[in-house]
Amino acid sequence: MSIHDPDPNQSESEDPRDHQVPMRYFWIALAVALVGVSIGSVVVMRGVAKEDARRARPAGALGHNVPETAPAGMSWVPGGEFLMGSTNGPAHERPVHTVRQRGFWMDDKEVTNEQFEKFVKETRYVTLAERPADQRKAMGLPESEHQPGSWVFAGAAATPGNPFRFVPGACWHRPEGPGSTNTGFGRRPVVHLAYDDASAYAEWAKKRLPSEAEWEYAARGGMVQQTFPWGSDAQTTNDLRANVWQGEFPATDLGLDGYRGAAPVASFKPNGYRLYDLSGNVAEWCYDWFGANAYTRETETNPSGPVAEDGGRPKDAPGRVIRGGSWLSPEGPEAAFRTSARDHLEPWRSRSDVGFRLVKNGPPFGGRL
Repeated sequence: MSIHDPDPNQSESEDPRDHQVPMRYFWIALAVALVGVSIGSVVVMRGVAKEDARRARPAGALGHNVPETAPAGMSWVPGGEFLMGSTNGPAHERPVHTVRQRGFWMDDKEVTNEQFEKFVKETRYVTLAERPADQRKAMGLPESEHQPGSWVFAGAAATPGNPFRFVPGACWHRPEGPGSTNTGFGRRPVVHLAYDDASAYAEWAKKRLPSEAEWEYAARGGMVQQTFPWGSDAQTTNDLRANVWQGEFPATDLGLDGYRGAAPVASFKPNGYRLYDLSGNVAEWCYDWFGANAYTRETETNPSGPVAEDGGRPKDAPGRVIRGGSWLSPEGPEAAFRTSARDHLEPWRSRSDVGFRLVKNGPPFGGRL
């Protein structure tokens, strides 16, 4: 049979072209395949971009990704490593050492008068500064502080070595003593609170006070060994970043930053973790007992300060840590509002320039930092 002869097994009515796929279907299939490949590429590239972004985060910003839901008024501080302390500050800021810190939430602002007032109204809490004399005596306070009251900036009578005076009747809602009021100052940080007062508020708010390491890590905002939360450059009149003392202390506060005394929270720019007022405004309570030689040369993981063998106050601890300096902190090479600066206060003592902010644990921690 010739190749040109018809196949005897093939019906005359059957055309081989009937089994061919029309060209329009071929082009449709090709277009669908190309779209699928494009979508797949986008998904893959987005995943790669996310991984690259994660790996490209600055030092101190590794660890947990940002949780999807943020507690009201808090910012996420991602876990990671950072260098704690300073090379040129006082001896109690040395040595610079590595700390590994898990992620946590932190109040983006200092706790305000209006927030604390809500707590007091709901719980009928009485601060240590308002407690009667017998209770204050039973707490072991010095005899001069048995009566209700708190420590207030002495103004013209202040000296560099003793800028405060005990004022009977001074407390969080009478900041200068009897006859004074904080009415109209709802957005200013609450002050005249002892450590136990801040702890009581924290329990009510279902949060806690930060460790000293958490506080410094958050204040650094992801930057490495910078002097202030905004970097290492000092403030200028054209770029004011914190409410601190400007002028000769304690005689004259020039108020170049716009405030003499505490400012409303968030009056200045936030740092890299969107946290406000970590320099100046008011000093802030931390959980840790203060240890002049607490820093080590070893890497620490989630440290919480020195403790005695029984888990209580160390014998040489002069008080609990306070951080951040305040509006009473003069500018200078050892300014108290530097990120690494440390100070302390007896836990039962309250002052007109000391407040607090709180932290909250992040998602359950199951992996390495």
